Amino acid sequence: MTTLAALTLATGVWLSVDVSIDGPGYLRFALEGRIVYAKSATLQVQGGRLTHPTGAPLVPTVPAPAALESLSITEDGWVEGRSQSSESRLGRIVLAQVAGSPTLLEAGLMAFSQRPRVGFPASEGWGKVVSGKVGVSLRTEPAVDPTISPLLTPGSLILRAPERVEVDPGPVRLLDLLRLEGRTEWHRLLESIEIAQAPPVGVSLKISKARVVARVQTAGLAPSQIVDELPPLIEVVTRSQAIPAAQLVTAAREAAKRELGDLPFSSEADERDFIAPVGEVELRAESVRTANSSVSVVLAVYIGGSKFNSRTIRLSVDSAEAGVKAGSTVKVLVRSGGVVAELSGRAKSNAFVGQAVEVSLSLGQPPTQTTHLGVVKAPGIVEVKL
Repeated sequence: MTTLAALTLATGVWLSVDVSIDGPGYLRFALEGRIVYAKSATLQVQGGRLTHPTGAPLVPTVPAPAALESLSITEDGWVEGRSQSSESRLGRIVLAQVAGSPTLLEAGLMAFSQRPRVGFPASEGWGKVVSGKVGVSLRTEPAVDPTISPLLTPGSLILRAPERVEVDPGPVRLLDLLRLEGRTEWHRLLESIEIAQAPPVGVSLKISKARVVARVQTAGLAPSQIVDELPPLIEVVTRSQAIPAAQLVTAAREAAKRELGDLPFSSEADERDFIAPVGEVELRAESVRTANSSVSVVLAVYIGGSKFNSRTIRLSVDSAEAGVKAGSTVKVLVRSGGVVAELSGRAKSNAFVGQAVEVSLSLGQPPTQTTHLGVVKAPGIVEVKL
């Protein structure tokens, strides 16, 4: 491991180190209740933690208890503390990348309006920590800011989660899964950390506890500060609702009746309920197509005004009631020059009322079979215009 900076603690001294980020990412600090950013800063040991010269603590908090004799910072952000008897990792610097233009504040600090994306230094797509000089100055009183909350102690955060969690569509964040027990400061640090995208409706996503713990550590928690009481796997599903099959069939029938008339349509198959995200449901018919005695209705499912998906509902109707049936004898009304002749013919295909159909007629002496195109006017009746 490459050590980039070392701070030695001693009574009555103020320790500091110049740190900058080489590459993508910003340091984060908590200033007056909000998160601010810096590309470089002089980190100081104040009140048992690393801070900005303004007194704003580094986010996530990196503790520096008085019993420590020295601290080391590596290019990948690890902060290690050494005492007379042991050496331990106290925390890790976590960088942030933020879209948009910053607002400049005091002492080289910046503010962004967008939510940050966080990651470790020196990992893929992130800059590394580079240090400058280490400074030591005398002080007579400890630099303790009374507005800063007490230092977190090891083992202060307990991670719990149910075995199954329902989430909204979009990014899944740690606090969507976890039931935390510990200081509220950790809650604020974890609330913006994403762990996955919500799965499609009807599909479950399994997240291992090892993955959860690893993401928690990106907030800067050392393993010694985490008590893992998680189940081995957390099943994540997107919140959903079931649109009853009967509702789909009713909407398809209404659409078919608007196009084809008030016919006795029935469903050809046992439809399943439609699983969709939670929200206001609207069913819209996109198309109505006929084939013999079958009707296919494509229903678009809108949730909250946006199209989610579609389903095709197939309906059937008795041809004798709907119009004419292929091969059946039908009454043919032949219209020519204002004269109407009623003949007997045979339908060559199935057709609904209002649809075109070919019929065969026997005309003349001796009778000759002819085929004519007509329109079904009523069940068993076809009109042909010559």
